[in-house]
Amino acid sequence: MGNNVTLKNLNLINGNSSVGGATIGNKLMNFENVTFTNNHGEFGASIATSGDANINNCIFTNNHAARGDVYIEDKGLVNIKDSVFANMTGLTFSIIYAGENGGLNISDCAFVNSTAKYATAIYSERETIINGSYFINLNAKMTGGAVAFKGENYVIISDTEFINTSAEKNGGAIFSDISDGTIFMLNNVTIFNASGDFGGAICHLGGTLIISNSTLAQNTAEYDGGAIYIYQMQI
Repeated sequence: MGNNVTLKNLNLINGNSSVGGATIGNKLMNFENVTFTNNHGEFGASIATSGDANINNCIFTNNHAARGDVYIEDKGLVNIKDSVFANMTGLTFSIIYAGENGGLNISDCAFVNSTAKYATAIYSERETIINGSYFINLNAKMTGGAVAFKGENYVIISDTEFINTSAEKNGGAIFSDISDGTIFMLNNVTIFNASGDFGGAICHLGGTLIISNSTLAQNTAEYDGGAIYIYQMQI
C-alpha cells in the first residue's frame, strides 16, 4: 500500500510475508478497530511502515516476527492509542520495533503475556513518549524485559505500570543505552516484581535519568542494582 490508507473494523488473520505480514505502507496509514491475529513476517508481522501511522483501538495477538509485530523504519511519526498486544512468542526484537529519525507516541495501551529475545514490548531508537500504559507478564531472553531504548533521542514514560517483567540479562523492566546529554524521564511510574542480572527494574547506561513520583518495589538483581543499575550517567 503506497498511498494514504485507512483500515477500519477489520480482522486481518494468517498473513505471511517477509516484510509486513498483514500490511505494509510508506505514506500515512490509519488503523482503527482492527484485529491482527496469527500473522507472520521477518519485519513486521502485522504492520510494516516507513511513513506516518495512527493505530487506534486495535488488538494484536499471537503474531510472529523476527523484528517487530509492528515494524517502523527510520522515519515517520507513529501514534498508538488504546490498543492491546498479547500472547506474542518467538520474537527476536520486540512487539514494536522503531528505528531512528521519527517519533513514537504510545498512550493507554497494554502489552501482556509475551516473550522475546530482546526488549519484549518496545525497542526504540527515536523520540519516544509512553503514557498511561501497562506492561504485564513479559520476559526477554537477553536485555530489556519490557522496553529498551538506544540512541540520541529523549524518552519520557509517565503514568505507566510494569508488573512481573524479567530479563535473563540486564534491565528486568527497562534497558536504556542512550547518548550523553540525552534525557530519560520517568514520572508516576510503578515497577513491581521485575528481575534481571544487572538492574532488576532499570539498567541505564549514559545520558541523564530523571525519576519522580514513582514506585519501584520488590525488584531483584542477580548481581548489582536490585532496583536500578547506573553506569556512566547523570541522575
